[in-house]
Amino acid sequence: MHFEICDHRPLSKVGWDIEERWKDLRIHIESMWEQHSEKHVLRVNRSNILYDTVGSLFYAIQCRDFEVLKKPLKVVFVGEVGEDEGGLKNEYFTILFKQILSKEYDMFVYNEETRRFWLKASPKRQFFEYYLAGLLFGLAIYNLAPINIPLPQVFYRKLIGGVGRFSDLRDFDPTLEKNLNHILEYEGDDIYDTFGITLLKNGKEIPVTQENKKEYVFNHVNNLLNEDIKEQFKHFQNGFLDSPARGELLFSYFRPSELSDIFSGKYCIETLKSITTYEGDYNGESDVVKNLWEILQEEDESFLKSFLMFVTGSECMPMTGSSLTIQRQGPDSDMLPFASTCFNILLLPDYSSKEKLLEKFKNALQFCEGFGSQ
Repeated sequence: MHFEICDHRPLSKVGWDIEERWKDLRIHIESMWEQHSEKHVLRVNRSNILYDTVGSLFYAIQCRDFEVLKKPLKVVFVGEVGEDEGGLKNEYFTILFKQILSKEYDMFVYNEETRRFWLKASPKRQFFEYYLAGLLFGLAIYNLAPINIPLPQVFYRKLIGGVGRFSDLRDFDPTLEKNLNHILEYEGDDIYDTFGITLLKNGKEIPVTQENKKEYVFNHVNNLLNEDIKEQFKHFQNGFLDSPARGELLFSYFRPSELSDIFSGKYCIETLKSITTYEGDYNGESDVVKNLWEILQEEDESFLKSFLMFVTGSECMPMTGSSLTIQRQGPDSDMLPFASTCFNILLLPDYSSKEKLLEKFKNALQFCEGFGSQ
C-alpha cells in the first residue's frame, strides 16, 4: 500500500499543536487496545532480545495474520521479576533499537554532523531484517513507547510514497548540499580539473562539464536517497505498513518533518518538569527536587538519557499523556536512588546536598539497565 501526502500540513487535526495531536493519537490508540480483552505477551531474554523477538513474531509474519499485533504489548524479561505497566515495554524497545541501529549490526550508517541514521547502501544483513525493523518501528509507535530513532525528514516522506530530492539534503547532509551547490554555481570550464568528478553514462565514466553538471548532481542525489537503498527501504516500508501504526494512522496526525523531530530524541528539562508530580512530602520547591533539576540542566545529554532510562526504561522523553513521579524515600541517607520503571516513579532520599545527590545518582546510573524494576 502506497500513498502520498503533502508535507505542508497533516491530513487531519489541522491547527492543533503537536502536544494536542499526540494526546488525541494516544486516545485513539488506547481505544483500539480496548477492542482486545487480553495483551500480546512477549517473552524475551536480554542477551538474545532480537532472536526472541523474531521467534515471537514469526507465525504472524509467515501467515500474514497481524491481528495479534493489535493487542497491547506486554513484555516479560525471562528470569526477572517485574510486572510490565509500561516501563519494561519501553526498556525493551530501547534495547532493541539500540541493537538494530548499532554499527555492528550493519543495517544503518550514522552521520556525525546531523546526528541521524540512514540505511546502509551495501549491508551484510538480509532484506527480511529490514522488514522486521519496519514492523517493530510501527509496533513501538502503536504501543506508545518513546523511541529514539533519529532519521531525516526524507525517510518519513518516503514511507508514504515520496522520493528523495535535492532539497532533502539540507536536513540529510548539509555539507554535501553545500558541495553540490558549489558545483552548480561554478562557472568555469574546468569543472573536471577543479573537482575531479565524473558522470557514469552508458556504462562509461565521462568528465563532468558545464553541460552535464546538473545531470551529475541529480544522479548523485537520486542514487544516495533512492536507488542505492531501494530494496532495503522497500522492505522496511512494507514492515511498517503491516504494523498497526501504518501510515494512514500516524500520518493523519503529523507531517513527515514533525516525525523526524519527534523521534530524534530532543530533550527539554522544562517539558520534563511539566509532566512531573511529587509524593511523600516532596514538591517542586523541595531542596532535593530543585537540586535534581539543576543537575539535569547542568549535566550533558548522556546523563539525561541515563536518568530517563533509569526512571522510565527509555532514553527518550516521555510521550505526551505520560507522567513521571518523584517520591520521598526517607531522610538523608547513604542509600542510592531507586526507581520503578513500571510506573515511572523515582524514589529519592532527601539528600543533604547537591553534591551528594549527584554522587549517589552517578553510582545508581552505572546499573541503569534493568536496575530498580518492579
